[in-house]
Amino acid sequence: MVYRPLADPEAWVHLLILTRSPSRSLLVEAFMGVVEELLRSRPALAPTTLPA
Repeated sequence: MVYRPLADPEAWVHLLILTRSPSRSLLVEAFMGVVEELLRSRPALAPTTLPA
């Protein structure tokens, strides 16, 4: 089985916590990009209809 970090958001959270780097903001931007990709690939996580 191929490990896909995009399928495991907790892996990215652990990466952010464990990584001690001066470019923390770059990691945060990457994490937010992953979250947005997850929301696009899993419509069930995002609201699909707006209240009338």
